[in-house]
Amino acid sequence: MPQLNVATLIVVFVASNLLIGTLMLAAFRKRLTPVLRIWIASLLTQGLGWIVLVDCATTTGLYGYAIVSFSHCLMLHALVLHFGISHRYRWSYWPFGLTLLLLLLAPELMWQRQMAGNLISALQTLMTGIVFLSWRGSRTALRSVIGGCGIIAAIMLMARAVELYHTQTTVCIADMESQRQGLMFLCFLVFRLAFMFGFLLLIEDRHHEVISRLAQLDPLTEAYNRRTFIEMAERELQRCQRYGKPLSLIVFDLDYFKQINDTLGHQAGDAVLRHVRMMAEQCLRTNDIFARYGGEEFIILAPETGPEGARVLGERVRAAIAATPVGGGLAVTASVGVVSREPRGESLDSLIAEADRAMYAAKAAGRNCVVMAT
Repeated sequence: MPQLNVATLIVVFVASNLLIGTLMLAAFRKRLTPVLRIWIASLLTQGLGWIVLVDCATTTGLYGYAIVSFSHCLMLHALVLHFGISHRYRWSYWPFGLTLLLLLLAPELMWQRQMAGNLISALQTLMTGIVFLSWRGSRTALRSVIGGCGIIAAIMLMARAVELYHTQTTVCIADMESQRQGLMFLCFLVFRLAFMFGFLLLIEDRHHEVISRLAQLDPLTEAYNRRTFIEMAERELQRCQRYGKPLSLIVFDLDYFKQINDTLGHQAGDAVLRHVRMMAEQCLRTNDIFARYGGEEFIILAPETGPEGARVLGERVRAAIAATPVGGGLAVTASVGVVSREPRGESLDSLIAEADRAMYAAKAAGRNCVVMAT
């Protein structure tokens, strides 16, 4: 097996940190979030720290441990922000305080300094790995791989500290010559790179989720938009037809909404629409689908709900809107149309048209009431 040159591996690791950080800065410059800013800063800081750390046989090497420790603090801070974990008292930066204490109270023997530096780095790497493994959310497999890489890297750093304790000799990383040490350092670098790239994948996955969600929602009310409602309702209609389940559609339109816009302005109208969305959603079950269908018109699909249940739901929505004025005491009412049946080949468009006719019948009947389609 060819001899692994640790000095070359360090150059590769430093160059990769600086290159990845620079590429991320260029790629995300128009949408830099706090998480990305801190993560990029950690990559660039870590590259600088390893450059200084090469000279570990002198006091200058201690500053390298301090810079690397600070880069780990930044990395952990980025994770905390990404996962929404409490960062009270800035706890992710406490290990950096230990490193500064090491600089102030540095032991006389260099191997002791190196051992302490490795233990602090192991602690920080272990903390980041635990954050990935303990967080409950999406992408469990990816987070497990990243967290596992962090744990393994922490174990290697601890093993390095134990080795220093037993040998009590100072050997700079760049001067390591044994095949075992070179292989260990190579594995450590691979795990570190996997850790960095893995978190970048999580960031992009979160960004994709946000974009997908925004594409599904009405930007004003944050209810589902018309396109998303139709896609979801078509699937539910097919399912109910397949299994012979009832299905109900509720369409409601706000009464005299144009007058609100004309007399109080569009900002008041927007506030009314958001308020109505909140009131309506409080009346729904988890499997009901609610959307803004257009203008001041909203629509609800209630799977496996018969006529009586649909009528009760429509009345509940109407009463909630009428009983809760918008801020400033502005009273709002809605006219509600309901259609309910076991679908036998009907299209979604025909059901919506039928519920829409019932809604107009409610307006003709004096508004602020519920009309069932016959």
